[in-house]
Amino acid sequence: MNVRVVEGPDGRILECASAIEGVDDAIGLVTACIEHGTNRLLIDARWLPDAFFDLRTRSAGEFLQKRPSHG
Repeated sequence: MNVRVVEGPDGRILECASAIEGVDDAIGLVTACIEHGTNRLLIDARWLPDAFFDLRTRSAGEFLQKRPSHG
């Protein structure tokens, strides 16, 4: 997954710059935010899988609840 750092007037934003293949990619995005020192993440809707928008799949909920585990 590709990400890019955008420096804004209010701080650093991590932008997702490639398609998200599945729910497990959420952990990679959270980890990338931590590695780049930001808690701001921008994801264009075109990078989200179709399942994200289908509430029956529960993909959106699983994606939004992901966080890295601590040791």
